[in-house]
Amino acid sequence: MELKRLKLLLEMKATFFLNVSGGRDSAVAAAVAVELLRSLDPSARIYALYAHTPLALEENLKYVQKLAEWLDVPLLVARPSEGLESLVRRGFPSRRRRWCMYRWKLQPMLEVAERFPPPHVHVFGIRLSESTRRLRLFNKYAERGEQVWYYCSKWRNYCAYYFAPILDWSGEQVLRYIEERKLPKSPFWSSGHSSHDCAICICYAGFRDWLVFKQKHPELWKKIYSVYRELNERRRRKEKVLAWNYVDLDDIARTVSLMDFV
Repeated sequence: MELKRLKLLLEMKATFFLNVSGGRDSAVAAAVAVELLRSLDPSARIYALYAHTPLALEENLKYVQKLAEWLDVPLLVARPSEGLESLVRRGFPSRRRRWCMYRWKLQPMLEVAERFPPPHVHVFGIRLSESTRRLRLFNKYAERGEQVWYYCSKWRNYCAYYFAPILDWSGEQVLRYIEERKLPKSPFWSSGHSSHDCAICICYAGFRDWLVFKQKHPELWKKIYSVYRELNERRRRKEKVLAWNYVDLDDIARTVSLMDFV
């Protein structure tokens, strides 16, 4: 059934976007999709699509560029029109108010995708065993084990097909594929870095996450802390604005670590 749908989409001259973040799952999903699509149609129109957020690291972009070269597909880099200064106007995002996901990632990526002829197919590295939360929108497809589905965005007038080639894979299968196919490896994979397209996920970060972020990325920390201070100086309510998990970035700034003496 999945091959039949993909063949039909290829006959329709669909444009395929490999949504890569720099993480293992998205890299493997991209590689699996390219291998399959090229076997069905060597002339398939395929692009790697990456959102370079205001909290992204240049090292991650370099890895994504290397991955795109290895896959032999053009890389499209989506950059948001809003930077860290939007935190002052919109406030710090949270798990229930993840405006950063739309403003910094989804919107820029869709704006890039809309430049290309439809129909569009977005390839995602989501897995049932790892990201059931992300699949709530697609439960009726996931429950049937389908890897290709059609979905319209609730934020804008944009509809596309979505393909999750490693939907039923385990983490062990992902690691084995990387070794067997000799995929380029990101330096962040072995460093315990959890958020690849952002140096820190401000929707989930706790006190320790912020402390590590400050130590590892001091320049980026200074920028976001400056925005945090400005946000609180402009606040209209009496209570202090805090980051998610009630983290006060002033406490992070005052906390001394061994890195401060290096």
